[in-house]
Amino acid sequence: QPAASGPFVRASVPVGVDRLRMEMPSGGGGLYYTASESGFDVEPPSRALADGIEVDRVYLDADGEPTDEARVGDELAVRLRIRTQGRRISNVAVTDLLPGGFEIVTESVRARYGPWSADYRDVREDRLVLYGSFDERVTEILYRVKATNPGEYTAPAAHAAAMYHRGIRGNSAPGKLIVTGA
Repeated sequence: QPAASGPFVRASVPVGVDRLRMEMPSGGGGLYYTASESGFDVEPPSRALADGIEVDRVYLDADGEPTDEARVGDELAVRLRIRTQGRRISNVAVTDLLPGGFEIVTESVRARYGPWSADYRDVREDRLVLYGSFDERVTEILYRVKATNPGEYTAPAAHAAAMYHRGIRGNSAPGKLIVTGA
């Protein structure tokens, strides 16, 4: 049921609904709609997934070695590796949520990484979002994060999804990071 009437009608749709029926009174000039979704997965991914696109994420220490530990004030490199499973895919959104206790070193996020360039990039307080096209060659994206608070943190999975082909998606495995005091 619509939440309001007028030229812009809104309605909430419960989780799990897979079909909607919209009707317009006769004599109307057309029906346009948009759907918006927000929130987080109820069950976050527990392992890597590759449905047409693969994503791998590793945190690297100052020596370039994989790590799951840092001290407050340390910077870690984040290495994302993305590739498709056989063909070029345009309009892919890549989202890398940060673990708590970290912030992105903004100037480390570039628009170009080797031959690959982002169509758009969005550096937020809690995530990095990149948009672009990918193919079967591995694209490596490197940026830095800084440890800001001590604690034990979950590193949510990094996601990649084709914006106009819902079945093409992938995510890295989640991880854990431990930050000790300075």
